[in-house]
Order: sequence, then C-alpha cells, then structure tokens
Amino acid sequence: MTRISFDHGCLAVHDPRVINEGRSRLASFLAHELALLHDVVSADLDLKRGSCIVRWADCQTAVSHAAAAFVTALTAARTAEQATPQTLIVQGPKRLLFLAAGGGCLAMTVVGAIVPGVPTVPFLLASSYYLARSSRRLHATLAATPVFGGIVREWEAHRAISRQSKLKLAGLTLIVVAATLVITQVGPVVIAVVTLVVTTTMVGIARMPEIGRVSDRRRLAGWLSAKNLVNLVSGGS
Repeated sequence: MTRISFDHGCLAVHDPRVINEGRSRLASFLAHELALLHDVVSADLDLKRGSCIVRWADCQTAVSHAAAAFVTALTAARTAEQATPQTLIVQGPKRLLFLAAGGGCLAMTVVGAIVPGVPTVPFLLASSYYLARSSRRLHATLAATPVFGGIVREWEAHRAISRQSKLKLAGLTLIVVAATLVITQVGPVVIAVVTLVVTTTMVGIARMPEIGRVSDRRRLAGWLSAKNLVNLVSGGS
C-alpha cells in the first residue's frame, strides 16, 4: 500500500512493493538520481520499512515540483535497474580476456586522472563495459566507488552524464595539473603544451552527452505518474 505525505519541503513515500531489500539496486540508483537534483539536500531510504524521505532546501517547494522530481528520479532508477541485469556474463577464455581488458582500462583510468593528456572517461566506460560482462561483483564495486561510480551509473542509465559529474571531472583534471606544474616547476614550453592538452580535455568533457534537467517530467510507467502522485500527496491517501 502506497502512503505519501508532503510537508514543508519534505516528501515521504512509503511503498514496500517498490522500496525493499530485494530491490537494493533500485534503491541505490534512486538515491543517486535524487542526489543529482540541485535543490535536494538529503534523500534517505529505509529498505526494511519500504520508505523514502526526500528533503528540499526550500521548505516552500511546490508539491507539483516535488512530485515531478521524484517521479523523474524513480523513472531513471528503474531504467538503470532493468538495463544492467540483462547483460550476460561471457564464459571460458573470453571471460579471462574481458577481465584483463577491464582491469587494464581501469588502470588507464587512474593514470588518466593523474597524467595530463591521457583520456579518463573513455577508459572508465570501457572498463565498465568489460567488467559488466565478466564479473558482476567487480562491476558493482566499480559502480559504488565515490570518484567514478556516479559516472558509470549515469552512463548505463542514460548514455549520458550529469553536469555535476562533468564539473567533478573538470575539477579533478585542473587540480592534478595545477599540482603537477607547481611541484615539477616545468618550463614555459611544457606549460604551453599542457595547457593545450587540458583545453582539449575540457572541450571533450563539455561535449559529452548531458543528462536533461528535472523539468523533463517524464512519466513513470507501471507505478506512478506525476499527476496521481500529486493527487496522493494532496489528498493524504
């Protein structure tokens, strides 16, 4: 039974059919999608009780906005949940090859995060691809990492990344490059080359597909629509 309430910028949704320990992956994706909303300050999920509590920064947030935002986040979470399990694990020598390729790409991802000029995102996505097809455990570990996990989950769900992830990548690149230049004290020619490489990297990050804004308000097929969620919230049903 669904119970929903909304009061002073706090949306509480209770539905054990959707939020439960058997769907921990959905809960993980939902928490991530809610965290992407710029005006949400916290999102707490209790799988045992089947509840989700979302708090907005503005206590005067409209019910319609809260409903649409939650539905959009849950839609994206369900899409991500349904996409990954369909991936088949390869067997035999091919699995060893995929494991090696995934590990190698992951190593290059770390190198790319440290060394200017080495692309980070392509190696990260390639690592995710190979690990998803050779070891679900390793892939889940990669998707749970604080630095790269969000990018992996976003790409699998949307074939795009959020603006927040783009800023994280750009910031990480600038910090590493700045620290390298300060420590090594290189000459003007090297600085010019590094600047060109970093500029190219920034352009590449900016041109990556970006997840659309919450105002998209897509419908959630099979559970709730933005309209009936508003009705449930307003009616206290």
